[in-house]
Amino acid sequence: MGGAISNAQRAALRRAIASHPDWPAYRRTHGVDTASLGAARAVDVARHLGLDVETLIGAAAPALNEDTPMQHFQAPAAPAGLFDRRTPAAPVAAAPAAPAGDVGAALATLAAAFGGAGNVQPVLDALAARIAALETAAPRLLVIDREGLPLGRELPAQRHPMLETLVRLAAARDGKGNRLNIWIAGPTGSGKTHAARQVADALGLAWGFHGTMSMTHELMGFVDAGGTYHSTQFVERFRNGGVCLLDELDSWDQQATMTLNAPLSNGQLALPTGEIVDRHPDFVCLGAANTFGEGPTAAYIGRNRLDAAFLGRFPTKLTWGYDTALERALYGDFALRVQKARANAEKHGVKVVIHPRHADAGAAHMAVGFTADEAAAMTYLAGLSPEQAALIDGGR
Repeated sequence: MGGAISNAQRAALRRAIASHPDWPAYRRTHGVDTASLGAARAVDVARHLGLDVETLIGAAAPALNEDTPMQHFQAPAAPAGLFDRRTPAAPVAAAPAAPAGDVGAALATLAAAFGGAGNVQPVLDALAARIAALETAAPRLLVIDREGLPLGRELPAQRHPMLETLVRLAAARDGKGNRLNIWIAGPTGSGKTHAARQVADALGLAWGFHGTMSMTHELMGFVDAGGTYHSTQFVERFRNGGVCLLDELDSWDQQATMTLNAPLSNGQLALPTGEIVDRHPDFVCLGAANTFGEGPTAAYIGRNRLDAAFLGRFPTKLTWGYDTALERALYGDFALRVQKARANAEKHGVKVVIHPRHADAGAAHMAVGFTADEAAAMTYLAGLSPEQAALIDGGR
């Protein structure tokens, strides 16, 4: 094939090469990855792997040549890994946002107007929080490739503030050309599992999930009495690419975690059938936990102290906290009450975990007619002594 090929055509070749079953072996042997393949090398590698180069190129954009005016072509929208931050569509005649001081003055006026009609301050607090959440909302998030084409789904503006960081890390590659193993540690109910699923959506990758495990076969699969091998989500994502979340990882038994050492570090997985599976370059391993694997804490007493060799397989670590703005936006004034109780518990040293699931449940209670006090009693105050409840819920 003569002549130059366009960026889109080269990208089509790279995608076909990366998905070819013989590519991992070729990559290891020749010390290359798809990102380093120029146009000519991509053509040579594709032909070496037996791909139909002419068909792949013909289905992509036409090649750029000297006879083609430059203005007929657009440059790639962004380099690899860059994020297209697009704001949600706004009404055509949208009025400019009022200064923050105007909002405060309006709320003060409302408070004065309703001062004689009972305590409306919690309602005004919720309104102020909602306004703040809307005014500070992040733009929508779309991950694109070198040609400016979306890799996956657009993520909503209302999302955890650490999600973009997690997506960027999952898009990165190490020196071997593999995606990273990432440990996410945060309190219960902070949205770690949901965020992991959003990473798969953003990057256009398949999704897999495993909860707490104690036995090797739960992770690696098994061969039944009839000789049939039964695979797992981890094996499938390791073989074919995608995001696999290993949830509650600090509660796994050592037998299961140690099984992960070889595949997560050396890039090879030994199946019970004897087959050796090479790590797919688009396999992303996310570990979610309440701790960083260093043993029990006052709040999470059932967590294990994990082996240092295993923890070393996750050199990238993120601290994942509560998204208080999203909590208020979703659950309104009851979320404010929950957040104040959370702060009071920490202030007074009350050993209780107050999380967004309490706000979710309490808002649901109030939606069917329960009072806020009844919702509190059935959620974050349940099981506490009267003295503890007074410390947490007092001074609202």
